[in-house]
Amino acid sequence: MNFINNLSIKSKLLFIIIIVAVFALGTGLALNLYQERNDLKTEMIKEAKLNATLISDFSTAQLIFDDKPTAVKTLSKLRNIPSIVFARLYKNPHINFADYGSYNEDKISRMQLNGFDKAVFDDESLLYHHKILFEGKNIGSILIIFSTKMLYQKMHELSLLTLLIASFTIILSYILARYLQKSISTPILSLADTFKEISNKHDFSPRNFQKRNDEFGILQTGLNEMLAQIRDRENEILESEKKFRNIFNSSHDALIIHGFDGKILDVNETMLKMYGVNKEEALRFTIEKDYSGDGNDLTRFSQYWEQVLSGDEIEIEWIAKQPKTGKTFDVQRSEERRVGKECRSRWSPYH
Repeated sequence: MNFINNLSIKSKLLFIIIIVAVFALGTGLALNLYQERNDLKTEMIKEAKLNATLISDFSTAQLIFDDKPTAVKTLSKLRNIPSIVFARLYKNPHINFADYGSYNEDKISRMQLNGFDKAVFDDESLLYHHKILFEGKNIGSILIIFSTKMLYQKMHELSLLTLLIASFTIILSYILARYLQKSISTPILSLADTFKEISNKHDFSPRNFQKRNDEFGILQTGLNEMLAQIRDRENEILESEKKFRNIFNSSHDALIIHGFDGKILDVNETMLKMYGVNKEEALRFTIEKDYSGDGNDLTRFSQYWEQVLSGDEIEIEWIAKQPKTGKTFDVQRSEERRVGKECRSRWSPYH
C-alpha cells in the first residue's frame, strides 16, 4: 500500500483503472477459455460417440458370424478420420476380435474397467468404449481412441488469440484511462496548486475556478468562501492594527511592549522622543539596565512582577533614564499583562 500511497493522483487513477481492467478482462477471458475447452471436449465426445455407433452398426453382423477379415476391413476405414489413432472390436467376454492401429495396452486395460459409453481424457488421448447390442443382448464392444492433438492445438491458437485481444484491450484501456482520468485529476491538482500558492504567497483572495456541478465544484465553492472569510478577517485585523497603531503613537505617555524576559518588542513615538533614541536603538536596549536609573527598588519590583503575571495591573513610582545621556527623571510606571506572553509598560513623566 505504501507504493500506491506514494504515487501521484494521476498515477493512482491509472494504476487503479488498469488493475481493474486487467482483473476483469483476465477473469472474463479465463472463463471463456475454460468454456471453450469444455465445448471442444464435448464436441469431441459427441464425435466419438457418433463414430462408435456407426462402427458398431457395421460390425454387428461380423461379430455374430465371427467374420474377422471383414471386421478388420471395416475398422481400416477409420483411417479417413485423422483424429482416430486406434480402435479395437471386442467379442464378449472382452475377447480381442479386430484392431486398427496400435496403442498402450495398459491404458486400454484401464479403459475396459471403466465400463461402457464413458469418455476418458488422458494427457494425449480420448478413450471411448461403446457397447454393441443385438436384439437387446450384449454381443461385444468397440473401443476407439482419439488423439487430442488437434484439441490442444485449437486451445493453443485460442490462447494466443486471447492474449492478443487482452494485450490490445489493456493498451486501449491505458490510453483511455490517461484521457479520462483528467476529469478527476485536473480539479484535484488545481486545488493542490491553489493551496500551495496560498501557503507560499499568503494570498487569500478567492480563485476563479472553472464552474463544475459535481463534488469538486462543492470543494471549490467552499474553498472560495473560506478564502473570502479569511480575507475579511485579515482586513479587519489590519484595520484594527492600524487603529491601535494610531492610538499607540498618539499617546502622550511612553508605551513599551515587552516580553516576560524583559526584551522590548515595540515602542511608540513618544517613548523615542522621551528617551532620545531611534526605533532600532529602542528595541536593542533593556528596561532595567538602560531605561532605569539608580535608586529603584528592584527587589520590590520583582514582587510586583508576580502580580503582573497573574493578571493584575500595578502602578509604581520609577526613576527613568535616557540611555545615551544618562539623564534621569521621575515617572509613574504602570505594568499590565497583554495577550500571550506580552506586557505593556506605560511611563508617564511628572510635570
